[in-house]
Amino acid sequence: MKRDDDLIRDTLLKMEDADDYLFVCAPSFGDDLEERRLHFHLALLADAGYVLEINRGVYRLTNQGFDYLNTIRDGEIWKETRSAVSKIGGGTFSLIKEIGTALIKAELKARLGLDLG
Repeated sequence: MKRDDDLIRDTLLKMEDADDYLFVCAPSFGDDLEERRLHFHLALLADAGYVLEINRGVYRLTNQGFDYLNTIRDGEIWKETRSAVSKIGGGTFSLIKEIGTALIKAELKARLGLDLG
């Protein structure tokens, strides 16, 4: 199964938007491919330290997860980040975060005159 960065972004946004800090996605090993894809991507997020599995199928966003989400939250920044990554055939979580951060810094310089290097 391939990693789907759009699904990862959507999942992080849903987790943040939830009323509770716990995100429940109870594991099932049935035939529902979308549910299995979500579990796989939550496991990838846990591997990266962006979510923490509190209990089987119960997750919460970590501080690192919020930081990652903040770099890819804006729709236009995400679109530009995905475009950049697709030109090289894909990228790691850290590369996606670096590209998003660079684009945010460019926006800060253009809009506010802040040069954060």
